[in-house]
Amino acid sequence: MIITSIHYGRLKNLGDYEHQKIGVDVELAQGESPAEALAKAEKFVLAALAHPVTPNTARITMAQHCIDNYESLTEQGVVQDSFQRQEYEDAKRVLALAEAAAKPFEEF
Repeated sequence: MIITSIHYGRLKNLGDYEHQKIGVDVELAQGESPAEALAKAEKFVLAALAHPVTPNTARITMAQHCIDNYESLTEQGVVQDSFQRQEYEDAKRVLALAEAAAKPFEEF
């Protein structure tokens, strides 16, 4: 059997019954062993998994709306309950993830 390419992939659980599938196909270079190619593919995929996942546009828009609404009500002196405060904190995390994911992925 002659191996000319390798595929390596993993799934990342995002919560809320969502996952991200990340994989790479690698063609063997001249003189490269399948084990070496597999190691490189695994290294690339694991680095990609460590990179923050970009929340989708609708989720970002909803998060921004939640933050704006919470801050507007707070400025007006409206007392917010712990559930609203938690939604606000979650929305801030979504925006932070979006900002981190917008940074360019560093190649190695």
